[in-house]
Parts: sequence; C-alpha cells; structure tokens
Amino acid sequence: MSSVSPQTGYYNRLYYPFLLHVVILQAVIALARVATTYRAIELDLPVYWLGIITGSFALLPVFLAVPLGRWLDRGLDAQIIWLGTTAILTGCLALLGLAHSVLPILLATLLIGVGHLCIMAGHQTFAMRCGPAQLRDNIFGTYMVAIAVGQGMGPLFVWWVANGQAVAPSQPLFLLSVLASALALILCLLLPIAKPTQIRAQEGQRVPLKSLLALHGFVPTMLASVMTVTSLDLLVVYLPLLGLDRNIDAGTIGILLALRSGASMVSRLFFAILLTLLGRMPLMIICLMISAVAFCLLVVPGPVWLVGLSTILIGLGLGIAATLSLSSVVELAPKEARGTAVTLRITGNRVGQVTLPMLGGALAAALGAGGILATIGVAIGISGFAVWSSYLHRPKR
Repeated sequence: MSSVSPQTGYYNRLYYPFLLHVVILQAVIALARVATTYRAIELDLPVYWLGIITGSFALLPVFLAVPLGRWLDRGLDAQIIWLGTTAILTGCLALLGLAHSVLPILLATLLIGVGHLCIMAGHQTFAMRCGPAQLRDNIFGTYMVAIAVGQGMGPLFVWWVANGQAVAPSQPLFLLSVLASALALILCLLLPIAKPTQIRAQEGQRVPLKSLLALHGFVPTMLASVMTVTSLDLLVVYLPLLGLDRNIDAGTIGILLALRSGASMVSRLFFAILLTLLGRMPLMIICLMISAVAFCLLVVPGPVWLVGLSTILIGLGLGIAATLSLSSVVELAPKEARGTAVTLRITGNRVGQVTLPMLGGALAAALGAGGILATIGVAIGISGFAVWSSYLHRPKR
C-alpha cells in the first residue's frame, strides 16, 4: 500500500479522504433528520406520525443489511459507499422539493435510510483497509470521532438557521443537506476500489449466520450496539419535543445536540487509553451504565443546564460504547465474515430503529417526550447488564 505514514502507520491515500467523507455524510444525516422533525411540526402532524417516520428510516435496511454484507465480504466497500451517497443525495433532494405531506416524507426517509445503511456498512469495512490489523482499534476510534464531528456539525447548522426561533425553518436545512451530500458524492472519487487480489482474498466459503450468533459474547454485544445506536437516534428525534414541552428554543436544542456530539468526540479521543487501562468489556459496561443514568436524568424537571449535563454524559458514555460495540463485533468474527458481521450488527441496529421509534411514538403520546427518553435509559441499563453477565461467564483461557 502506497503513502504509508511513518508516524502513524495509516495508509494516507485512503485514510484522510475516508474520514472527510464520514464527517460530511454524518452531518448530512443529522441535519436532514432534525429538519424532518421540524417539518413534521410545521405540518402539525400528530406525534405518532413522528414515530412512524423515524421508524421508516430503518425499515428497508432490516432486510437489506445481511445481503449487503456478503457483497462487502467480496471487497466491494467503495462501490457500496458510492451507492449510499447517491441514495442520500436523492432523498435530500426529495425532502427539499416534495416534503409537503406525510407520504413524500416517508418515502424520502426510506431512501435516506437505505443510503445510510450503505455508507455505514461501507465505511466500517473500508476502515479495515486504512491501516494494518494491529491499528484497527485506533482506526475505529478515529472513525467514531469523525462520526461525532459530523453529528455535531449538523445541529450547529440548526442553531444557525433557527436564529432564536422555537421551530427552525426546515426548508433551508433541507437545502444545506442537498449541498453537503452533493459534495460527498464528488469526494467519492477519492475512495479507490479494492484491488482484484484483495477481493479474491476475501472470497471463500460463507460463514453461516447461526455460527456468528453462537460466538460467545456476540449477542450481548449486538444488544449493546442496538441500544447505543437507537438511543442516539431517538435523542435527535425527541429532544426537540422535550424542548417544546419545556419552552427551550430550537437554537438551544441544536447546541445541546452539538454538546452531545462534542462529548462523544472527546471520549473517543481517549478511547485507546481507556481501553488499555480498563479492558474492553469492563469499559463498555461502565459507559452503558453512565448513559442509562443520564437518559433518566432528562426526565427530571430542572433548568437547561441539567439537560445539558445529561446530554454531555450521554455523549461521553455512548461515544465509547458505540465504538466498542463496533470493534468488538469485528474482533469476534472470523476474517472471511467481517463484512457480514458488520452488517448483521447494523441489521440489529435497524430492527431497534424500526420498533423502538414506533413504540416511542405511542409512549410519547401517552407520557410525553420525557417518558420515551426514560424508557430508553432503562433499556440501555438492561443491555449493560447483559454484557456484564456475558463477561462474568466468559470461557476460561
């Protein structure tokens, strides 16, 4: 591999364009999803429709993720990233021009969800090409930092556009999403496809899904992954509603979401150090429990700084837990099935993203936004207990 950094050992020609692409598209996704929430508010849609729209983001990926993983195992990561970027751009264009009723919003959200599946699976597999195996944890840690940077940039644009209003105007946000996703599509030209020798090296007999699921620790790690990803997704959707309940303006909500992303970024910068000090599973358990408590704190009535403290703790805890769930799945899986393992993890995430928002919509209608956020906290605590139980009963070496 050419252009190897003597300082880091990373493959620069792949590494830096890859990270930039991650940042841009994560900002697009965060921006488009918050804008969709505000468009639903502008259209005065009932709260249960927000749950359905949010769930639709993950509906098709539930069925597409594992077949996509088989393609990734053949080395087609760059091509899948190109496909996903195109789908996201198309979905953002649809939101910009057609989001005047529920059906176009649903269809555009479905398309963006498929694109998000492709870029997440493609990015996570492409990351393995950015450096040698001994640097994989560091590469995944930096990749997750890039995700946090992008997720933080999206809400900052919301704050900028909102300009103190209670509801940010959605149309300028959709336009920004289109422009940024178009830039990401151009950047795809700098993400080279795998060489034929690399593709052939990854082909071989398929590892059955039941064999992956039977690996010790795989299912609890998947559960933790589902809760980390879904809870962050639901925070983006329901924090604006909590803001409306407590008279917190849209700009402040954007700042709070940016603080969450910033906290995730900071925690991931110390990921390698904490991993060395505490070990993989103990660190994941601690981070899951911190996040569970922080979500429950959101329910407590209080000033804005208390909400800010909660979102920061969520960012710190889930920032590392999400990184660990990704790297642990890759480490547990055999080399010839890592693409499938990555997409199997994403399948679990998407199942959670389909079912929990719809449940959340019903809970929010009955209990308000605080009720669904507290429910998320309890579910994260349960996933932490499952990881702890698996850790206690791990096979002796």
